Amino acid sequence: MGNPQLGSGVDPTVSAEAQRIATQLQEPLLWLVESIINVLGQERAENLLQQTLEIEASGGILTTTGDRRRTPGGVYMKLLKEQSTPEEVERIFAGGPQKPKPAHDGGPHPADPPPLGPLPWDEARVEISRLVKLPLEKASVKITLVGRPSQVSKTKSCVVVAMKGSRPPSLPKGLPPAPDGSDFSYAVFISLRHWAKVAPVMAQDKDERLLVEGYPIFDPKRGITVILAQNVRTVNMSRRESRPSSR
Repeated sequence: MGNPQLGSGVDPTVSAEAQRIATQLQEPLLWLVESIINVLGQERAENLLQQTLEIEASGGILTTTGDRRRTPGGVYMKLLKEQSTPEEVERIFAGGPQKPKPAHDGGPHPADPPPLGPLPWDEARVEISRLVKLPLEKASVKITLVGRPSQVSKTKSCVVVAMKGSRPPSLPKGLPPAPDGSDFSYAVFISLRHWAKVAPVMAQDKDERLLVEGYPIFDPKRGITVILAQNVRTVNMSRRESRPSSR
């Protein structure tokens, strides 16, 4: 996935929201997410994101040909087209970047470049080592976890649950694949107020899953990512909240 570039003259609030949604969807076309927010509004764009996360947590959906699983961005765009009017879809895609026409002097067209394969991890580590030595700009980072805790520990001030992530099912072309043996383990710290809201629901339904949004902190000594939860719901609670009012 290439680095998304912010569109010029875009409302900073829209840009920040688009960056958050694009990051969760692994969607490189930031201009498209910005356009969706501008046309549909932040609430509808967020509802589409929550529906996408639920579908991904349930195993995702296949492409039309059925030969592979859709990417999170592909699921989001499918929902967008199903839940928007043709006029809205036309307005969203009308704001796309204009590609310059290649110069052509009447001779043969240049050959298309060969398709890019995934970046090998040896090269990825070189890039990581080079970048971390440079001055870094501050960024706001949030992570979303969907799943059922394997362990729960209660303290006097909060609840800590253990969750284990799965390997990414599909990634944009060119990205390095997750190395074999990668451990996606998380220790999630949840406030007592949030836990009191979801614990009864989880106890009643053994198939229910948590939907956690929070801030990640990597603990290198223990080799685990700590998540400080800011918003905690269950998948079914989120689904009910995203449904339009019947009034």
